Amino acid sequence: MHHNFKLIRYNVNGQPFVQLFDLNTDPLEMHNLAEETRHRVKLTFMDSLLNRTMKEMNDFCDIHKPGWGYPKKWTMSDVKKLNP
Repeated sequence: MHHNFKLIRYNVNGQPFVQLFDLNTDPLEMHNLAEETRHRVKLTFMDSLLNRTMKEMNDFCDIHKPGWGYPKKWTMSDVKKLNP
């Protein structure tokens, strides 16, 4: 979150999705602002902040690569290796 804006990035069946919400005006997260031109600067800034934070936290994913750097579908065995 940044100044009551919330950025969400997720991946469904290899397709990336982005959501941006203004929690001041939309606390139930019903109106995705990510595609609105007037929020492009906010989205770019928050995306950069997310990417930097992921690197600082040594996150194994890279949101700018296909499949976030892991293009194959993960099995439960793969997940357990990360967080036993």
